Amino acid sequence: MWLNSSTTTTTTTTTTTTTTTTERSPDYPEWSGQCGERHIVEGSSGIETNRWEFPWSVAVFSITKILRRDVIVFLCGGTLIDDQAVLTTAKCVQHQNRSSLVVHIGRWNLNAAQEPFMQQIKVEKVVIHPKHYTSTAHLGDIALLFLADSAQIGPASNRVCLPDTQQLESNSFCYVVGWSNKPVDGTPNRLLKIEAHYANRIECQKSIQNYGGLYNYRLPEEHLCADYINTQVPCERAAGSGMVCALHENSEQFFLVGIAAYSLRQCDKYQVKDIFMSTKYYLKWIDQEMSKQVRYPNYYRPDPTNDFED
Repeated sequence: MWLNSSTTTTTTTTTTTTTTTTERSPDYPEWSGQCGERHIVEGSSGIETNRWEFPWSVAVFSITKILRRDVIVFLCGGTLIDDQAVLTTAKCVQHQNRSSLVVHIGRWNLNAAQEPFMQQIKVEKVVIHPKHYTSTAHLGDIALLFLADSAQIGPASNRVCLPDTQQLESNSFCYVVGWSNKPVDGTPNRLLKIEAHYANRIECQKSIQNYGGLYNYRLPEEHLCADYINTQVPCERAAGSGMVCALHENSEQFFLVGIAAYSLRQCDKYQVKDIFMSTKYYLKWIDQEMSKQVRYPNYYRPDPTNDFED
């Protein structure tokens, strides 16, 4: 799926907005408040997730008027990295009016009108990477959404960690988490997960050349490649879905290592390995933009060697 876009950087002015929260966040005394932490009451199996299993996964919507009525349209997924910042793809928001954007934090089922502990917060500022992707290489397809109000952080809505070392690669325990890009009509469009691991870059490139039909494809340094344990479902994921990894299976601190941008892996090409924007490559830009908003790395980028376990 190759899309044409121009290179843009978007900034906006501040406006007064309100935050809508359905209920207070559930209270778990043992919850420590660390980034990347999740509180699972009961485990889930297969590709289905439980509510709040990945509390940093958010849904990005646009509010538009149709026949004089406000209609909310799902645009893409995103990941909460700070109580006022979301990472997503540039192509998701580059042509949207900033004042129409709203983020749903704690969202699970896109078909449900209301959900417990869900927070709806408008976007105050959109910052797109200055080297926004080209039609051939898709580089810099990353954007920061700064929220008009702070999210209420808790077990239902937590921020993920960002990586800072090389250790989150070869032996990491990973999931790709997001909503399906092709939900089945009449079925709940719930947040899905699929077990994944880092794919060998050479094998990934060959997979795309052989199965994707792009015989001259070269995997850019800014991209990482994922291999799925179950290669067939979900066959397509929405843009902005996050690839999150822990150091090992028993660790309960997760790091956002990739953001799903363009997809070469489609329902009729499920053998193709999946491509993500590597967050590690863009950390300097993220830190610079976050510091402009007086948000600093010690809040969202701890040392993964100091992870905690149950």
